[in-house]
Amino acid sequence: LEVLDPLHRKIKASYLYSKDKKTAYIEMAEASGIRLLKKNEANPMFTSTYGTGELIKDALNKGVEYIILGIGGSATNDAGMGMARALGVQFYNKNNEKLSGRGDDLIHLNFIDNSSAHPRLKEVKFDVACDVDNPLYGLNGAAFVYSPQKGATPEMVSQLDFGLRRFNDVVKRQFEINLQEISGAGAAGGLGAGCILFLN
Repeated sequence: LEVLDPLHRKIKASYLYSKDKKTAYIEMAEASGIRLLKKNEANPMFTSTYGTGELIKDALNKGVEYIILGIGGSATNDAGMGMARALGVQFYNKNNEKLSGRGDDLIHLNFIDNSSAHPRLKEVKFDVACDVDNPLYGLNGAAFVYSPQKGATPEMVSQLDFGLRRFNDVVKRQFEINLQEISGAGAAGGLGAGCILFLN
């Protein structure tokens, strides 16, 4: 189907769907992968997992009951905000303005509104396939370990790490979950954390 790539350009992306098993196999790299960008385009401040959310939404609308989501090879560091936006979640700054869900929005996050999230998210079982166990932030976290290979300068790394801390603070305040304590939360630029929070 047609979805948005990490820089919000239209592309064609695929996923596997077993009608018999009502199961979808989705690879986030198909819509939000680093391989979709030229080297000079890679910048985790501007990239988003929105297209991955569009793939998930399509599967939900088909009546899927189980989704296996692979989260390797990302071009992103948005803690899954882009993915969640495609699924109806809204993010706001302190002036009550909507955020688009890119990496550079993390530091401005003040409130998460999931009241309009896709209704089928509560019904569908998700498993995330992930081969790293990094925490969300800190020296072993998503920004410091992985964002340089996604085009981040040292200054961007610090800003993204601060943003991931802010994301976790907002989540703790609103949902009483400390994502930093969960192994793998830092996978795919914090998409691991986003999957825990938004996909249960």
